[in-house]
Amino acid sequence: MYQGSCLCGKVKVTIAGGIDSIIHCHCSLCRKNSGTAYATNGFIQRDGLGITVSYWQSLDAIKAWKQNVEHLNAQQLGRDKWYSAFTTRIAKVERDYSL
Repeated sequence: MYQGSCLCGKVKVTIAGGIDSIIHCHCSLCRKNSGTAYATNGFIQRDGLGITVSYWQSLDAIKAWKQNVEHLNAQQLGRDKWYSAFTTRIAKVERDYSL
């Protein structure tokens, strides 16, 4: 199992299974995000993707993130290269139980 997050830490991702078709991307966004000449990316099977969670202080914070230029560029790149569809669900955490 692999775990990670976006650069700002707002989105958490868990991947079950293997990662294959590893590539080195040289697009401007990947170069900027990695701080190097390229970013290394891999592909997973769709059923291997776990839960993606993003925690925000308010609905206004979500709206501001949705309008962020870097986020919009990354979103478009994801649509063009990897995802034919995605679903966004917004929920309010009423209680948090921990062990």
